[in-house]
Amino acid sequence: MVGKVLNSVGGLSYVAACNQHTNIGTGDIATTIGGNLPCHYVIHAVCCGWNAGGTAEQTLRSLLLKILLDCNQLSARSVAMPLIGTGKHKFPEDVVLCVMKEEFEKFSSRYPQGTLKEIKLVRYDQGISRKTVQTQATSGSTTPRFKPTFVPLVASSSIESVKLYVYARSSDAITSALVDIERFIKKNVTSKKVEHEKLFDVVLKHWDELKSLAKDGNLRITCVNETTVSIEGLSSKVLEAKEKLTEMVSRHTDEERRSHQLSYISQNVQWYYSDHSSREMAYSAQLNGTIEVARMIGEAMVEITESDGQQYNVNFAQMVARNKSTGQTRKLSRKQIGSGTGLELSLPSNWTPQPASKVVELVRVAPTSSEYLTVCRDFVARGGRADQLYSVERMQNPQLHSMYLAFKKSMRGQSNEMRLFHGTDAANVDSINAHNFSRSFAGVNGVAYGNGVYFARDASYSINYARKRHLGSRPKMYMAKVLVGEYTRGAPGLKAPPSKNDPNNPGLRYDSVVDHPSNPSMYIIFQDNQYYPEYLLTLQY
Repeated sequence: MVGKVLNSVGGLSYVAACNQHTNIGTGDIATTIGGNLPCHYVIHAVCCGWNAGGTAEQTLRSLLLKILLDCNQLSARSVAMPLIGTGKHKFPEDVVLCVMKEEFEKFSSRYPQGTLKEIKLVRYDQGISRKTVQTQATSGSTTPRFKPTFVPLVASSSIESVKLYVYARSSDAITSALVDIERFIKKNVTSKKVEHEKLFDVVLKHWDELKSLAKDGNLRITCVNETTVSIEGLSSKVLEAKEKLTEMVSRHTDEERRSHQLSYISQNVQWYYSDHSSREMAYSAQLNGTIEVARMIGEAMVEITESDGQQYNVNFAQMVARNKSTGQTRKLSRKQIGSGTGLELSLPSNWTPQPASKVVELVRVAPTSSEYLTVCRDFVARGGRADQLYSVERMQNPQLHSMYLAFKKSMRGQSNEMRLFHGTDAANVDSINAHNFSRSFAGVNGVAYGNGVYFARDASYSINYARKRHLGSRPKMYMAKVLVGEYTRGAPGLKAPPSKNDPNNPGLRYDSVVDHPSNPSMYIIFQDNQYYPEYLLTLQY
């Protein structure tokens, strides 16, 4: 992981230097130039495997001394290193920290006139989160000082600076020219920041793309810390790069939320495939959720990609997965986790039983039932009239409802669920019942607050958008369950809710936008499955 990133960032000169040191012995080091990395040199060290009570600890001590001596020989003032041996070599972290502390103190006492003044230890956690500690290696220091730090990642064009020589007949003319140049630079060159709590993950995932952006736009893109990226260069190119990075962050957020939803689905159902020995092997939570969602929405087939890159077509009718490259098939099986019927356990208690093969069931609610009276009361309380209701139908779509519940759980208690109204053309009803509201219809009835799905607090407002399918038919509208979460004011052109600008959670977005935050009457949602069309209301007027 680390070597791959270093090669990617270091560039051709760094990789060429590394290729000259392909056989470093255990307990030995080799030093190369830093290339495009934000350092002058890279020291490559090879550790041994851990063996408690054996020679592993002494090998580590010897390795650390070689590194520190090499730093002095290079006249380095600072060095950053990982907790050597704690990865694949299985050294206990507490042992490594203790050994490092002792060796650093010994070196500081033994070489008080050395150039090395600062040592940064970088600790890599699972999930690519990075924590670092820093200690001083100065003369007379017996107690290391620790504080958070971060080694920046930098992508830039091959030409980072240009020298300008100004010739003129007088010093005043030169001064005037320099002032004009400074004014031009200030007008045309800028720096912008992008912030998000998971920005470092996004940077690592799209590093090659960011390097191309920097090269093509003559930009300097710096991952300053785990949550901040700085972009410097010509104003127009900086804005383009910022927009692209923001899109990357939005995609990452969507993928992460979808991952949470798939994990929730996987708590109820597990898919298996039979290997060459006919053993049942469980799919990962991600693939398991992908397969189950496809089954839930009635797909005949879904394509999946396994961790080794092999692609399979899952055929639900035949219950097999076929390798797209080799044509080989695997038998599949689906099992409920726990008792009952899995996800269907979470369906509302007032739903009428329906065949498992039926995707959608519209159940007419009796006008004398308490359920009808509740819907009618909400309709009237929000500006409608009881005599405008011709019928109320409960929309039963187990697949959509289960995905709505998964989304609700992914919001971790901050869902702020509301019942809101949505008027539509009656021609859209079948599509909505089967596939939910679509953001692709954004703009049909206006986009004053963003390009999302619009829901109204007041039934009287949505009635205006309830249209008949044809002459003699009746207009339709929905009462929907909507997870509005935390919201802010919308704006034209929004494709996602804006950032909260929370210093404790950089890049965290609102869940929805509204027309007037102090007293909302309109809610705009940008995420699929953040809403569920609970009741279809047929109107008469």
